[in-house]
Order: sequence, then structure tokens, then C-alpha cells
Amino acid sequence: MEERKRHKNSVKGEAHGKKRPEWQREKCLAELLTNENVLEVARRNHVPESTLRSWLEKAKEPGPDGEKSAWQRAREENIHKIAQVAASGALAGAKLMERRIRRSAAHENEAERIYREMRQAEKAGETETAKRLREELEGIPQESAFGLTNMFRALMDKGALAAGENTENVGHRIEVVLEEDVKEYAE
Repeated sequence: MEERKRHKNSVKGEAHGKKRPEWQREKCLAELLTNENVLEVARRNHVPESTLRSWLEKAKEPGPDGEKSAWQRAREENIHKIAQVAASGALAGAKLMERRIRRSAAHENEAERIYREMRQAEKAGETETAKRLREELEGIPQESAFGLTNMFRALMDKGALAAGENTENVGHRIEVVLEEDVKEYAE
């Protein structure tokens, strides 16, 4: 049998040779269902990492017929639930972005209409009308491309986290599919 590597514990034990309460073991194992960072769980619960590792090793042992342990089944179920929540969050984020883009486009159209009317009023010498239209134009909210870009970046990061991927900016590729008539117009 291969000898296990020993690591020094960052969290010092207080119960040398004493058995820890069952509730503490269960609490730590429950946290490890969603958080693989043994050190973090150890610090939060004041339990040495070596104790957590041995609890975890024992919890992962397969059943007598080789079936997955209850802990492994619970972990897979939790990971599935987390992925579902992340996916629904990403969908909600995408819908929010779509609403903001539509609202931004509507504001832009309104601003263009007011700008044309303001120019016509200026040409016609209607200074009061032009002044009123300028104030109206200044009151239209403008969604910045920077704001939409940051919103999209956050959405991409959430998707990467849900998939267990790195969230560093590694050059996300965005593919936009245009309907045929829009594509022809754009060209």
C-alpha cells in the first residue's frame, strides 16, 4: 500500500486524541459538497485539514457493491443544482441585457428624432422651440457601450464559473447571427 503524503496543518487541532462531535463532521462534509477548498473549510470550522481529509476520504469510500458513496451522490446532485441556478442566472442576465439594448435603441431613435426637429427649428429661427428640444434631448438617457460591455463580460464570467472554467479575460469570442435581410442591409 502506498504511503500517504503528510502535510502540515495550517489549522492547529484543539482536540488531540479526542473524537470530534458528529455534528461538526457532518457540517464540514456538507460544506465540502460545494466547496473543494479544504483549507478554507478547515479554517472556518477550526478543524485541522488532516482531519477533514480523513473524513472526506472515508465519506468517498464506495459501498459494498462498488456503488458511489452517499457523499459522492450528494455532491453530484449539488453540482447539478448549482449549474441549474447558474444557467438560470445567465438566462436572466441575457434577458436583462436584451431589454437594456432595446431600451438603448429606443432612446437613440428618440434622440435622433428630437435632434432633427431641433435642427429644423434652428433653421426656421424658432429659438424657443430649439431650446426646449435641446433640453429634451439632454434628458434622454444614453446607455454607454462601456456599460453594456461590462454587463456582457460579467455574464460571460458567470457562465465560465458555472462551467468550472477560468474567468480571466482570455479573449471571449462572440458570434452574432443576423437575419438574412438585416445581413444584406448591413453589407
